[in-house]
Amino acid sequence: MANLRKELVSVQKTPMDQLITLTSYLFVGFIEMFLITQRTAFIARNKKKAAASVVFVENIIAFFIIWQLAKDVSNNIPGFIAYTLGSCSGTVLDIENLTYDKILKRMKLWRKNILSVYKRPTAQVKVEAAK
Repeated sequence: MANLRKELVSVQKTPMDQLITLTSYLFVGFIEMFLITQRTAFIARNKKKAAASVVFVENIIAFFIIWQLAKDVSNNIPGFIAYTLGSCSGTVLDIENLTYDKILKRMKLWRKNILSVYKRPTAQVKVEAAK
């Protein structure tokens, strides 16, 4: 049993595994802070149900990240840094450009533009028959 434990502990991650892990921490940090900023916006607009649903998802993500990072605290400094950078970028992007309302407006405008292209009458070319 002790030998198996030593073998499991001594398994080293490849650089690609580390890169994937750090990228996932960065992405999850971004998503979590994006959700936190959205929750604050929903609360400010008195949208209780939307805020509550965002908090639910946000807490699941937060507990998962805390569990992942706490499994190996001594060796996970790059994970903490990647998560923090993702959190910072998620907040900045959400405040600057990507609020939920703006995304919905852009999607509606995009849909309207796409549908208007398909609804336009096609130009009719009159071809005169040569006699």
